[in-house]
Amino acid sequence: MNEEKGKWISLISGCVILLLLGLIYAWSVFRGPLVEIFTEWTRTEISLTFTISIVMFCCGGLISGKLMQYLKVRSVVRISAGFLFIGFCLLSLLLDEKSPDLSRIFLYIFYGVFCGLGVGLSYNSIITGVTRHFPGKTGRISGILLMCFGVGGLILGSFVTFMYKQIGIIPTFAACGILIVIIMAVCSFFLKDPPPSDRSTADASRSDKDEGVDNNNIIATELPDRVNYTLAQTLKTATFWFFCIWLIALGVCGLMIINSAAVIAVTFGAPEIMGLIVSVFNGGGRVVIGFVLDK
Repeated sequence: MNEEKGKWISLISGCVILLLLGLIYAWSVFRGPLVEIFTEWTRTEISLTFTISIVMFCCGGLISGKLMQYLKVRSVVRISAGFLFIGFCLLSLLLDEKSPDLSRIFLYIFYGVFCGLGVGLSYNSIITGVTRHFPGKTGRISGILLMCFGVGGLILGSFVTFMYKQIGIIPTFAACGILIVIIMAVCSFFLKDPPPSDRSTADASRSDKDEGVDNNNIIATELPDRVNYTLAQTLKTATFWFFCIWLIALGVCGLMIINSAAVIAVTFGAPEIMGLIVSVFNGGGRVVIGFVLDK
């Protein structure tokens, strides 16, 4: 397989996997059926599941960044698939309407921790690994990948809605686990790490030594416009922390809507699945901004 063909196959494989991982955004579709079974659960208690999954999603991204220094993208994706399989399948075995309190804890652990961590591991490794194949097109390629992640909530949400109406919500968790692990395992074989020549450009900041910069006493106001920041240097800049606060505020607004999208739709008399229209615009917006960023 030549390099040109290989990178496009990696992109397609990454898109398919991120479509599956977008299931994390379809939490509100799981939420409705679970409340019908476990009537003792309050809205706050069940909403905490989504909060935990997003926190673990972020932790998975951090862990993935470290793992990719030692492992290939496909290896990280397979580890991720293992976490998702354990999360969904054990959840389907352990949920019991006769033990609502214990079942809620299992939901926090297996959906919140395992599935959230699994999504974070693959998300970061795919975005990082695939975009390295396309220097100069990072914005549009990451936009396409992120669109698949955003739209995945709608596609998989439709699948979940269909399945739980046929077999019930608890067996649906097992079906999701099996489907996800099979597709991710197959797609992982087509994920190709970029060659060293491509990595050298993307990872220059890790290998180049900054000349004329005191790495120990660096402060934000003294940094030149073009400098390769180390982690320690980045953490000392006010810009980095303002950016983090801005992202947190923006993320909170979006995630509040995603967490309750299906409930909002039902409140206004629409089907639950209509709440996932948020995912369509969430994904589409990423592609548009990706093209703008490249320009």
